[in-house]
Amino acid sequence: MKALHISLLLFLLLVWGAAAHADEFFSITKIVSVTEAPDDGTGVHIQQKDPQTGEIQEIFVPYLKVEVKTAQNLPSREAWSKVYFYDENNERIAAVLSPSPGRHENGIRRPIPASYFANKPETLFFAFPEKLKKGKWSAVIIFGDHDEMKAAVYSDMTGGDGRPKECQVSDFDFAEKQICLNPPTEAMARKPGFSPLVEYPVKDDQGKTLITLVLRFPIGTSDGSQANGVLALSAVANGVEDMKYQLLNETSNPAFVNILNFADNHKLLILGWGCRRQWDPMLDDDEMDPKDAEVMKASLKEASDAWARGVDELSEKYHFPNKGFYGWGSSGGAQYLVRIALRKPQYFAAIRAHIVSSFEAPTSEANKIFWCLTTGELEPGYQRSIRFYNKSRELGYPIVYKAYAGLGHSDSTRSETFALMCFEYIWRTLNPSVLSSVTEDDEGQLATQADKKPVENVKEISWGDIFQKAPYIGDLLNQDFVTAAQQGSVSPELKVMLPTAEIARAWRK
Repeated sequence: MKALHISLLLFLLLVWGAAAHADEFFSITKIVSVTEAPDDGTGVHIQQKDPQTGEIQEIFVPYLKVEVKTAQNLPSREAWSKVYFYDENNERIAAVLSPSPGRHENGIRRPIPASYFANKPETLFFAFPEKLKKGKWSAVIIFGDHDEMKAAVYSDMTGGDGRPKECQVSDFDFAEKQICLNPPTEAMARKPGFSPLVEYPVKDDQGKTLITLVLRFPIGTSDGSQANGVLALSAVANGVEDMKYQLLNETSNPAFVNILNFADNHKLLILGWGCRRQWDPMLDDDEMDPKDAEVMKASLKEASDAWARGVDELSEKYHFPNKGFYGWGSSGGAQYLVRIALRKPQYFAAIRAHIVSSFEAPTSEANKIFWCLTTGELEPGYQRSIRFYNKSRELGYPIVYKAYAGLGHSDSTRSETFALMCFEYIWRTLNPSVLSSVTEDDEGQLATQADKKPVENVKEISWGDIFQKAPYIGDLLNQDFVTAAQQGSVSPELKVMLPTAEIARAWRK
């Protein structure tokens, strides 16, 4: 076993003023210099190709391990943390302006925690800069926000007597120095940051977990009755902890940034779960071996029944509606979302599914849901997506379909922007108090009534009627749209019904 060499030459946490205040918001509780790879695989590593074998290897990088905590719940995106390094003369050598990605004890590789929970220690890693390899050094660690910051000093140096050299924050120059030296004299009034997640495993009679659901309440709330609706997020996640991390820290998954902002902006409760592989991701159900398909369907019935049971139990306990969900998924998450929605359509108002690859046959029961299906013309399931689209249209689905030229199996900013535009339209239509800013199309004609004027006291919308009277028709062949009066120029099998001018223009891009 490798020895874990940890240098704790000096750690001075300095609190300015007569004494430490019990109500201080930010704390730095421990600093450790880690110069040899820990046996448990945690820490900072970079991947490099071996010049001899060509294989990718993980190379350990020495780092500072810093333990911090906050007095209240705080989204990690609202806090800063950085380290300034200095030489023996207190001249700055380098700065690490944000925590380094590293593997933590829970197995997740991340730079910052999903969020800071009240008085719960969290660990940050700061990789040593190249310039630190020679000579002795000291470091000033910063943790805080615009209004309040904590500073601590770590020194790798010793004095003439061989004892650790004493250093203070005031000995060093850095941009945040004055804020650190002059903390607030009274506790600042802070808005509630976020509500802790609810993790809810749904089990069978033998105690086996069939699916784990995770709730994230709207910011500043702790009960579903305070939410305006539900975003159902089917995620590709490496376990429950990773799922929780993605829900609390949108920067962990770029594909979630905008949809989580949509949820926050509209005060939606988020219901999340990780996708599970119970089918061939490259085959539709009718392309599978019949025996394998039967096993898959039985497994999916068990999983979707467990999902619905868990949703109902959470709905009753936390007082949120168990219908009208906005479903969102991509890749494997979209495959799982679509399969749940086909079996449990009564829970959903809208579905956004991107690069699905593998489908089941649409059901007539799911034709009350607004579907937004996007993919790429280079995606392996492109032809299967067209087949699903045509079958669903035959069943009266209100479905918007878009395939992007040059796109393979990957997320797309254009598809995400388009889907969010559809969701905003659905939100305006289902929420009478919200007016649309879009009132005219390219030719100066009025947009649809549902788009320009809210419908009063609407609980459910007949999307089928809206789509039948859609004012714009997309042409799958040339990727352009025409007005309803010109739809005779588009072959029936190539039509995409577009309910607003805004959506039509975005679809064309």
